[in-house]
Amino acid sequence: MINHETEMLTVPARCPRGHELTARTTTIGVSGRPHAPTYWSCVRCIRVACWRAHYDRHTDLAERGKPIPAEVLAETAFKRPAGWFDNGRPARWTERVSFASGWGYDRDDPTLEDRQAIRDAVERAERDREAEQARRDREKANADLLALCRGGDVAVRTDLSGLAHRIGV
Repeated sequence: MINHETEMLTVPARCPRGHELTARTTTIGVSGRPHAPTYWSCVRCIRVACWRAHYDRHTDLAERGKPIPAEVLAETAFKRPAGWFDNGRPARWTERVSFASGWGYDRDDPTLEDRQAIRDAVERAERDREAEQARRDREKANADLLALCRGGDVAVRTDLSGLAHRIGV
């Protein structure tokens, strides 16, 4: 999607077919005006379309409908688009392209180790968040129970009515 005020093109994290979009797996269209990106295309989707155009209409029935090999869609089979580097520095239009995946022209291409480190960090952050929420819930329950035992307000009694009934309050 392009923001016409800033002329900034935002590439989503994934294409409609679910492929991850990075600087390596995306083709950026640039208009006739210098440094103005106008659209993006998923390279994997283009390869899928080319494969199907060839093999789904093949004259040899054995070749027709052939499954797409993984190496055709592998990220290592792609290179960054030509023209993204100009006289030893990134071309100006690359500054006007933002990747929601975070893997834009200003970063190196993601490696398998990078992706695993990101997945591990996300999982660790999720576990930490869940543990922190559980700790807060326990502290709140303990504080509510303590308030109830000390003759706390009615709101606490109604929230913990089942617990209060069990302990005989």
